[in-house]
Amino acid sequence: MLTHVGCRLFTYTDFSKAFDRVPHSVLIHKLRRFGVGQPLIAWLESYLTNRVQIVKIGNFLSRKISVPSGVLQGFHLGPLLFTVFINDICECFTCAFFLLFADDLKMSLVIRTPEDYDKLQYDLSNLQEWCLRNGMELNPTKCKAMTFSHSRTQINFQYRISHFPLEKISLVKDLGVTLESSLQFSQHLSNAVGKAFQMLGFIRRTTQDFNGIAALKTLYCALVRPNMEYASCVWSPHYATHVHALSLVEHKFLKQVAYKLHILDNYTDSEVLTLLNMSPIISRHKKRDLQTFYNILHGRVIALELLQKINICIPSRSTRSIDSFHYPSHRTNFGSNSFISRCSRLANRHTDIDFFSPYVRFLNQLDNVIM
Repeated sequence: MLTHVGCRLFTYTDFSKAFDRVPHSVLIHKLRRFGVGQPLIAWLESYLTNRVQIVKIGNFLSRKISVPSGVLQGFHLGPLLFTVFINDICECFTCAFFLLFADDLKMSLVIRTPEDYDKLQYDLSNLQEWCLRNGMELNPTKCKAMTFSHSRTQINFQYRISHFPLEKISLVKDLGVTLESSLQFSQHLSNAVGKAFQMLGFIRRTTQDFNGIAALKTLYCALVRPNMEYASCVWSPHYATHVHALSLVEHKFLKQVAYKLHILDNYTDSEVLTLLNMSPIISRHKKRDLQTFYNILHGRVIALELLQKINICIPSRSTRSIDSFHYPSHRTNFGSNSFISRCSRLANRHTDIDFFSPYVRFLNQLDNVIM
């Protein structure tokens, strides 16, 4: 039997006009089922039903059209009512793991045998039946399937929604991070560096007459650096070429500052960073890694799968080792530079940081050790 250890398949679904298609009768029924009673249920029903809409262009008004479905957008009740409506969608999934945020639904399953493909298709069929019962509709043309794996051999399985085949993709933008099927982040880093250079060019063109260095620093921290730091714990680079690309953006900015200070012929990047009271971009990545690592360890961030992978060293006898965390050896760069292994190795290297101290003290140690 053909197996695929470590292959995870994701399906990205898209609801067609999700907030506008919510049937009022179904929503009211679910509210009653959740225990909402009178007079609140009557108030919500009057709030939703008997609504009309018109279009105004200049002084002309269209005829009134009744609105038989949908939750009002732009109000606090809209997202809350939609959450109540879609809450029971979790009953569709018997095998697959799912992530749901408003109308953004992702399903995934680790594929080890060909039968696992059928399990995911079964849950997709259950999702389609839920949509039919609740007056919703999936847009098959916008639903995608993507496999994350290092394996070169994969089973060619065609997923379907309402007899429409799902498009297979190798690149997707998920919550602002570009993911690749090969589990690399080259494309995301390329996009981030490109956007950073664009904003840096914009700052250079619009601040030619600026003499205040503080203003340049503020613009750089607000418009350029976020492109190179957003979700860095996920895609933090470990290849020298990627690190160089990020450092090059920083170097261009520091060169601009040095020009304003008339020290272009005799300066180093570290000297200008010290003058601006700033940390290098790579050091900021390390700080973000260790801060997130601390938050997961102390439950400040709920990530149970990552927490299970953190191994605290408890020696059975007196040894010379002073490591606080144990991490397994890996045969690949991908494994050795994964988040937990990377942070465990970094934490052991900085023995002056106490990861079991109060949060404020930990942050002070972090700032003092990693400059």
